[in-house]
Amino acid sequence: MQDLIVIGLGPAGIAAALYAARQNLDCLAISKDIGGMANLIPDIENYLGYHYMSGYDLVSKFKQHLKDYKVKMKLEEEVLKIEKSKGGFVVVTNKGKYETRTIIVTSGRKFKHLKVPGEAEFINKGVSHCAVCDGPLFKEKEIVVVGGGDRAVEEAIFLSRFAKSIRLIHRRDSLRATKILQEHLKKNKKISVVWNSVIKEILGDK
Repeated sequence: MQDLIVIGLGPAGIAAALYAARQNLDCLAISKDIGGMANLIPDIENYLGYHYMSGYDLVSKFKQHLKDYKVKMKLEEEVLKIEKSKGGFVVVTNKGKYETRTIIVTSGRKFKHLKVPGEAEFINKGVSHCAVCDGPLFKEKEIVVVGGGDRAVEEAIFLSRFAKSIRLIHRRDSLRATKILQEHLKKNKKISVVWNSVIKEILGDK
């Protein structure tokens, strides 16, 4: 019987597990990976104490912090369900069952899908949800990035290292991304913005 189980080890889950460890709670963290989507962010400029670092570097520091505090972890693909039990809960994963008095769920975010014809057919064949993972595959290509928030602008800026040109397609007439990211975007000569537009279909022959 654990005092606490933390589900998910992105930044929020790591923080929860570290605070629990500092309080000498018997804590177990269950996650499919360590760092979550922070692993996929190329450049971080707004994390307290650091002017600039990559997501990979930040996650490396997270891992060391977890190791220093001897946080118990189970890297398992999926939590299937949570059951009520006498005195607490049972967390059921694809590999086992774990009893706990308390649970903190920090399950994080998922990639958004456009849900348009052609998207599913061309996943990993030209359509990608991760610039850091797949950016180098598109060297000297013309790339389209969809969105107007921080993530879309960050991805477009990162991809400009590889791309011949980038069009950022946004459904509104102004971006939701933070002002500093918008300034970086404006200065980047490889990127142009297509305003008031949405993707309706993705076509191709390969």
